Amino acid sequence: MVGREDELARLRGELCAGSPPVVRVLSGMGGVGKTSLARAYAQRHRDDYRVIWWVRAEDPAAVDAEFRDLLPFLLPPGQQARDIPDARSAALSLLSRRTDPWLLVLDNVPDATAASGLIPASGHGHVLITSQAGHWPSLDGVMPITPLSLSAAVDLLTRLSADPDRDTADTLARELGRLPLALAQAASFVRAKGIDLATYLRLYRDRAAELHQEEPPTDYPHTVATTWQLAMDRLPPTAAALLNVFAFLAPDAIPVSLLLSANPDTITLPDGLAPLLHPLLTDELTRLRALGELRAFSLITSPATGRVSVHRLIQAVTRTRLA
Repeated sequence: MVGREDELARLRGELCAGSPPVVRVLSGMGGVGKTSLARAYAQRHRDDYRVIWWVRAEDPAAVDAEFRDLLPFLLPPGQQARDIPDARSAALSLLSRRTDPWLLVLDNVPDATAASGLIPASGHGHVLITSQAGHWPSLDGVMPITPLSLSAAVDLLTRLSADPDRDTADTLARELGRLPLALAQAASFVRAKGIDLATYLRLYRDRAAELHQEEPPTDYPHTVATTWQLAMDRLPPTAAALLNVFAFLAPDAIPVSLLLSANPDTITLPDGLAPLLHPLLTDELTRLRALGELRAFSLITSPATGRVSVHRLIQAVTRTRLA
């Protein structure tokens, strides 16, 4: 695990400090490394738990099957999982009654509502949630996961690509916004195609949209082009319109109050966006709701009051969707 030692240490400390069951949420934009961090934690501490179970929670319809597969490891001898009508409830109840330590990882939970029926009520265990959702009103244990430091991003690129050119890796890491998914995807392409980082950087500057759609790393199901697709598809029209505007601005510390304070009668809006942007300019509550939706899906961050930032790759993917 490159560049996440501090997060791993903090996570272990927080999980062990509370009264079980302890729940912690790794929250952040798609591709930032939440799943990889959860996997690294489970691998590092596999000897500290008697049961470790991973639930792919992005599809609510498939969650019951994930828990049914867990039942044979929890049921007493002679009892069969196929005889249990409600696998999820049974698994959660059995975990609650265990006195030995267990770890339940709920990966890619859509939001706090989806997580409400997936957490054991008691038991000597830890629950680790990964999610793009940024709003968890009933939980205090939310750990925001951000892109790698520049030095860690360079280490990741050079290690995975087997190209020791750190100067080019530094430039490429900056252009990819230090996002682990983008770094791993770039390094995998370099290694698979037998090229160097300098060649990839040249290609990326000319054909970024195509490279964003290349095959993802082997341990991640999405490409850079698709990792935020679901979140963007779920945005209300006004929030989507606001993200479209943000996609064409400098990514850091966008002054929203200044940007949306213009009198709509004095500016010309693009025909397709005019009906959606006009409410953002004229109604403060509509504007706040749109910003809240973008924050809820970790598509923007708020570095300071009245300002937001958008990762440069989210901007690039948004522009490609508009093309």
